[in-house]
Amino acid sequence: MFDVIVFGGATRDFFYISSDYKVKVDRLELVWGEKIVADSLYKDVGGGGCNAAVGFARLGLKTALFSQVGSDSSGEEIANRLKQEGIDPAYLKVKPNGITSSSAILAAKSGEHTIVMYRGTNDQLIDREVDWKGVRNTRWLYVADIAAKESDPCLELARLAGNFSLKLAFVPGQHQLRGGLDSLMPILAETEILILNCFEACEILGENYTKVTEAAISKMLRNFQSLGVQTTVITRDVKGVAVCDNDKIIFEPAPDVPIVTDTTGAGDAFASGFVGARMLGTDLKTAIGWGTRNSGSVIGSYGAQTGLLRIESLSGVTGRCKEKICNQI
Repeated sequence: MFDVIVFGGATRDFFYISSDYKVKVDRLELVWGEKIVADSLYKDVGGGGCNAAVGFARLGLKTALFSQVGSDSSGEEIANRLKQEGIDPAYLKVKPNGITSSSAILAAKSGEHTIVMYRGTNDQLIDREVDWKGVRNTRWLYVADIAAKESDPCLELARLAGNFSLKLAFVPGQHQLRGGLDSLMPILAETEILILNCFEACEILGENYTKVTEAAISKMLRNFQSLGVQTTVITRDVKGVAVCDNDKIIFEPAPDVPIVTDTTGAGDAFASGFVGARMLGTDLKTAIGWGTRNSGSVIGSYGAQTGLLRIESLSGVTGRCKEKICNQI
């Protein structure tokens, strides 16, 4: 029996770090035909599913990753990472002659970045008959971005959770968000924990992202609760996170990080810390503290997995929460 089976992508990440990238009004300017020489190169393993799986494993949770890689050196690197972290490889498919997903991350010294991604084997994560009976052998399902050209398996996973009393953590990606609220409603009805960033939440519910206030965020949190979600988290970048659980809404400030090296994987780090804490039975404030501390650690170094914390580093950590009651907002 697994504590959690993670469904999501795995990638090979290449960080091209330079102080010469030119940014104007949030746009990276590259001259066509120009050659830019990076100051340094950093290579790592990433991908939303793989990042979460490593995060859970470092919390001592028995974890499997349902993902797909190619039969190339990048796929071998990902498989080796899973082995090093003690993640069960039973659901990692190696596609013959497939090319593993990869990302070129143009990272500035300020910590910001632009990503050029080749989806590769992640572009059809589930292209075979799934052993649904085997997948039931877990307490939790954690569903990240799943690309599927034919049918989206997220609905099937939600049905699985409902029919067999499995807990579902849902961190939707582009493919799921593209379908809009109507396509998400059956999944949300079975979701224990939903995690979105503020822009995604506004996109789903039709809110104006440029005019988001705490009151607007509270309204969106209550809307997701009305759709059946037990706990909803909206991440707010440098403004922290907002969480709705039962009749409480909690606002948590962003972590204090002296130096931001790279923001890649910060959201995945928060999600694995928060959801992992709930899997281990902690209270809500502790889970928020774990997620916040985890994301703060990750952005202090290059790569989405280097800074992921082990459970001993999170002992005693709790949130600095500002708590409100839903009917008082």
